[in-house]
Amino acid sequence: MTGRFWLVQVRPLFEQRFARDLDSAGVDYFLPMTRIRRTRIDRGRQRQITQTRPLFPPYLFVNLAPDDRPDAVVRSIASPKLIKIVNQLQIKHELTQLECALDIDDTLTACPIIREGEGVRVVDGPFIGLQGHAVHQDGQCRVQFRASLLGQCVEVTVPLDRIEPC
Repeated sequence: MTGRFWLVQVRPLFEQRFARDLDSAGVDYFLPMTRIRRTRIDRGRQRQITQTRPLFPPYLFVNLAPDDRPDAVVRSIASPKLIKIVNQLQIKHELTQLECALDIDDTLTACPIIREGEGVRVVDGPFIGLQGHAVHQDGQCRVQFRASLLGQCVEVTVPLDRIEPC
């Protein structure tokens, strides 16, 4: 990983097409991909299908040599927008970790960073619509719903990909 990394934002659903353009131009890039398993109903029968999608749509990372002009390298039908990454040591470390994690488990999902005590809303699953506060316990994020009139609270464990800050 030599050179300088740039974050590139492309039009939605154009990540893979832009990656092919970069590949044919000989430009080094990293497009983190994840596998998503879904159930699809086809003619009354349920089928499990697996799709490969970008982990962080509509973004990918481009590694350019110091003498490359970024604007000249990333021209494409995908209408890319270049975003300069200031802390190169940090991004190289994080991308290396991400690449290792995807090598181990290619079904990772991206989720927002949730801090202890932050207000959150459940966006999927049986508790959809409920709001509470994040509580970290035993390495898991739990959502605490308060019944302040009674001076009590209830905690449920909700996967991070089913909550968002509110």
